[in-house]
Amino acid sequence: MPTKISVIVPILNEEECLPELLESLQLISSIEIIISDGGSGDRSLEICSRYPVKMVTGSAGRGMQLNRGAQLATAPVLLFLHADCQLEPIVVEQVLEAIKEGYHWGCATMDFDERLPFYRGLAFFSNLRARYWKSCYGDQAIWCRKDVFLNIGGFPDIPLMEDLAFSHHLRSKYCFRVVAGRVITSTRRFKDGGPLITLIKMQVLKVLYFLGVSPERLYDYYQQGRRVSL
Repeated sequence: MPTKISVIVPILNEEECLPELLESLQLISSIEIIISDGGSGDRSLEICSRYPVKMVTGSAGRGMQLNRGAQLATAPVLLFLHADCQLEPIVVEQVLEAIKEGYHWGCATMDFDERLPFYRGLAFFSNLRARYWKSCYGDQAIWCRKDVFLNIGGFPDIPLMEDLAFSHHLRSKYCFRVVAGRVITSTRRFKDGGPLITLIKMQVLKVLYFLGVSPERLYDYYQQGRRVSL
């Protein structure tokens, strides 16, 4: 049975988040840390070089970066973690136990780094969506067996919604579990754009994606904040 997990972190100019993330990961046994950089122009790579991590660089794009990181992984289990998240150590133990019990993929229980009612409610519904619809976002610490990852061809090479596409590809074929250990997600994107406006924007993007709008056009909308012509 597997005894080790490869934790893959895609980054792009994350110098503010990386020290806290990498310090916290040093406290977790049974993992190897892989940093997949998308061309950072800040001190991200310099910071990473101070820690016992593997690094790979290439063009930006979260799906592509995650796939490049997976290529370096030596563990039979992969866990994908955003740079602005914190992983409770118990998650690793619970994932390995879930694999032992026959589960193929899943995610952690999500929480936010602020406990305001808005974020508590958002975390509740995110965890509910994961448990009952097997639909996960990247900030929920998606994990899977490496052989399963390879069987489905990894993450799709699309600029947005790669996490939903990945989980929807897996959910009809493989056994899924949400482990009880938490991944603590940053509220920074909600603060940057305004909590309610950011939430509405995310839901609009998701609806448009399921209506068939291409991820490329959704990415343009996400980046520039302009309307998408259907």
